[in-house]
Amino acid sequence: SDPTLKGYKRLRKRNVRAQLLAPMRAGGRDYILVYNSHEPTRHPFDPDDLSYASIVAAFLQARYQQRWQSERILYQSQHDALTGLMNRTRFRAFTRDACLSEDGCSIAVVDVIDFSGVNLRYGNLVGDALLVEAAAGLAAVAQDGEFVGRLGGDMFGIGLPGITTEAQLEKRLRAYLAVFDQPF
Repeated sequence: SDPTLKGYKRLRKRNVRAQLLAPMRAGGRDYILVYNSHEPTRHPFDPDDLSYASIVAAFLQARYQQRWQSERILYQSQHDALTGLMNRTRFRAFTRDACLSEDGCSIAVVDVIDFSGVNLRYGNLVGDALLVEAAAGLAAVAQDGEFVGRLGGDMFGIGLPGITTEAQLEKRLRAYLAVFDQPF
């Protein structure tokens, strides 16, 4: 029995006599592949066991990294890089699906007035910060089922599934436009 494992109650309950750990890192996260020995032997793991664990860990690390990269690429293909909102392509797909549903939908487009003037007067970093704040404000107002996307430049789209009357639309749009009542 390994004396370093004696202090771990949970391992003792499971009758773990020794452990072999193979650390790995993938997608910015740390993982540990753990092999437990339940047999009371003098040397539960030998160099061949270590080699095997290293090979399996390398395989898993490659697989986790591949999965993480695939998820990241999918996210990047559907979201605006600056604001994190859905991009124009994904917004169009959501809009199409919402408007073809039996509940119907309304779509609003928000264009930030004189945005190019902000960029000229204060610089692109301030302009980018303004877009990020506007996007966060619009996204925070969205209720269940509603969606917000950046259509390009200073233009945002708001999808309002189930909103089909002018009164409903005006009520929801007031909430979205209130984002711009206070300075950023």
